[in-house]
Amino acid sequence: MQRILLGLIMLFLWSPVFAKKIISGHVVDSNNNMIDAATILFINSKGETVGFRMTDENGSFEFATEHDFTDITIIVKSLGFISQTKHLASDKKSTDLLIKLSPDESTMLKEVVVTAPSVRLRGDTISYSLSAFLGKGDVTLKDAMRNLPGIDVSESGKIKYLGKDISNFYIEGMDLMGGRYNIATENLPASYVTNIEVLNNHQSVKVDKDVFSDNVAINVKLSSKAKLRPMGTYEIQSGYGNEWLYQISGAGMLFTEKFQTILNVGYGNISEFAEKMNTDHFSDESSSSIASKLFGDIGISSPTLNRKRFISPTDCAISLNTLSKSGQDATLSTNVGYTYSKKFQQYQSIKDYYNNEDGTVIINQIQSASSTLHRPTVSLEYKQNGENKYLVNRFSGILDIAENLLPTIISGNHVSQQEELKSFMLYNDFSTYWRSGLIKWNLSSHLEYKSTPNGWIEVKSNTEDNFMQTVRDYDFLTKETLAATYEWNVSRISFPFSVRYSHSALRSVLNMSEASNRINNNNTQIWFAPQYEYIHPMRKYVFRTLVNLKWEHNGSDNSGSSPIHTNDSYISLNPSIYFNWAITPSSTLRTQLSYSEQSGDITDFITASIRTDNLNTSYKSGILSRKKSFNAIFHYDFKLPLEKWFLNSDVIIDRTKHNLLNNQNITDMSLISSNLLSPNYSDNITGLLNITKHISAIDTKVSLGGSYTWSHNSISQNELIQSFCCQMVSETITLITKPFDFIELDYTGKFSKSFLKHSNLKNSLFSHNHELKLNVFPFKGFLIKAGTDISCKELTKDNFKTICLLDMGMQYKFSSFKIGVDLNNALNTSHYSYTIFSGVNRFSYDYALRGRELLISFSFTR
Repeated sequence: MQRILLGLIMLFLWSPVFAKKIISGHVVDSNNNMIDAATILFINSKGETVGFRMTDENGSFEFATEHDFTDITIIVKSLGFISQTKHLASDKKSTDLLIKLSPDESTMLKEVVVTAPSVRLRGDTISYSLSAFLGKGDVTLKDAMRNLPGIDVSESGKIKYLGKDISNFYIEGMDLMGGRYNIATENLPASYVTNIEVLNNHQSVKVDKDVFSDNVAINVKLSSKAKLRPMGTYEIQSGYGNEWLYQISGAGMLFTEKFQTILNVGYGNISEFAEKMNTDHFSDESSSSIASKLFGDIGISSPTLNRKRFISPTDCAISLNTLSKSGQDATLSTNVGYTYSKKFQQYQSIKDYYNNEDGTVIINQIQSASSTLHRPTVSLEYKQNGENKYLVNRFSGILDIAENLLPTIISGNHVSQQEELKSFMLYNDFSTYWRSGLIKWNLSSHLEYKSTPNGWIEVKSNTEDNFMQTVRDYDFLTKETLAATYEWNVSRISFPFSVRYSHSALRSVLNMSEASNRINNNNTQIWFAPQYEYIHPMRKYVFRTLVNLKWEHNGSDNSGSSPIHTNDSYISLNPSIYFNWAITPSSTLRTQLSYSEQSGDITDFITASIRTDNLNTSYKSGILSRKKSFNAIFHYDFKLPLEKWFLNSDVIIDRTKHNLLNNQNITDMSLISSNLLSPNYSDNITGLLNITKHISAIDTKVSLGGSYTWSHNSISQNELIQSFCCQMVSETITLITKPFDFIELDYTGKFSKSFLKHSNLKNSLFSHNHELKLNVFPFKGFLIKAGTDISCKELTKDNFKTICLLDMGMQYKFSSFKIGVDLNNALNTSHYSYTIFSGVNRFSYDYALRGRELLISFSFTR
């Protein structure tokens, strides 16, 4: 029955394909020059418009129809030319037309004042004229891009368009930075950029130019003064707060037609900047070894507050990024960097763990956390992106040397905690596409090797609970894929075949011999994932279905103090369906449904205890974890770029079945984590809505966002299984306005309420945060600025804590120089408190904030 149903669906989807006939041609003027942006209307015998096209930059067009050619009339129009009507007299399967338009000499244009539009729309590309949105207080490209309607830029630098992460970031059409594009957006002066282009339905591989893609890319267009000569920004800051403060930074750049480079250097203890240079917003690579995931960074946590308020950093970073282009299609890019990052923070935590029999267990700790990280990185990529062939090879390497200190006071006892991890990661990715007739081939290879040859945690206190935990590991993985794609008119069938193999080893010892793990794990997976895709001739809708048949084998052996041996194989079927419907040129509905089965990794076979700090101990049952997930995503977006209206909404539904249940055994001096063989479900529903409008008359961008999350999960504490339900409702208001030439205002307000229900207990917490920045320009070159962060948190029922953080400053700009004075945390607010739910537990934190700071800065931009 299933085969019959599938056959009927395929017949339904393919049936229109056989009847399609292609009308194509070129539109030229009387001198045989190609005419772009000419409008072609296709009219049937009833006088109805059955389609339209616009000629591309080569004057060409193409239209697929089910009608006989004798039933079609073509009307061609273009500004400044006489319209022409053409009747098709033949009945062929295809035709190629040459249409000549004569100039309309009678057309006289009245005298007008031409103003360049702030937003242009051409096909799938939206182009923003950045100067139309640029504020006087906007210095970097990142500052300016926040003003663009439909675009969101997070604090970390990640860019989204209509709620979707961008897939590529180009500068003058060249991919210099890859996923580390925040280095460019945070250092490139906004005054050197003319346009920001949003490339909808972007296909980065030219071989696949006819394949539908829902990716979104950004292309930055530079002004003439930013090309062909070196430029950059250099800054010195100094001041005093709780200690002497200093920071120097510089970014030098060069952009030519064949070569691009950015050199970035910084050192200081005022703000964090080093780790951002290593943030790859595109990569799925995990930059952590097995040992690093097990240990984590002891003591490092982040409240719902800007990190600059509570982190005391010392950062040093240097990065060199270059890209050279040879010919039309080949590029070679190099990214080399070194970062040193040291952080310090102080906080108190009160963790209230639910216990149905004995009331609650409360653990109160005061901690001073410091961490140090050395991270050199290198990346080398060669890419050949041609019309008929695509080849790319990317090699990257990362070395981490991390040391963490966490002095702790718990129940009056002083505990010394120290952690050290030395890890390195190597990756190589190769991919190539080529065509052979109607078949397109793809071969890809992924290799990675990760290792922590040395890792340990040592805890000492005035009690007898002292320990030394050591761990080391290595992990090799390879994945090879060969795919053949058959293309026929508007349909494609792909047959990818993949083999994945990994070998992992983990060694851990507690107190020399107390508990040890000696694990070797071999995992083999084989995929066969045929995919069918149908694209409507006018790309009105796209349908894609995939069935992934996977065979997996796991073989693990732990010969440590709690030995175990497993050998397991299983077969799973993982189908997915994708549907994209362009309802109108302004609105799109996108749906994706998928079912998947996944297994765990080597950490499931840790049967002897591993200590990760003074409280936490973890081990597993030795049973391979399995989860089966159903996921549904419904996305809708509506945009009127020329009117600067943007709306996007998402509904995400996820239901997962687990074979194991996390368990914690809790006392006032220990947290022991394990798992139980207990099948359980987790359900999550998330709804998102965001509306953005730019009001040109008052130069204001208004964004209204809302979200709702509902989840139902289970947890085991002290081997008592609890089911709990969480809900969270939040609203966000963002206002960026320049109502007058001398005033700029930036406001963000966030309101949220969370609910927790388990057993017969109900809890709720309400919070709201407000960030306000005001810039005043009393005369040319002079700026007075003020900013405030107001946070109100509900700590317990009807018990609220409100803090206010105030910043102010001024600066004067003349020629290429800028001098500034800033006073941060002017009210000298010292603490920030908040409470959150975590499962059935309630955690409260009190963070020490950085005190009042006075800074003087001097910068030069060339």
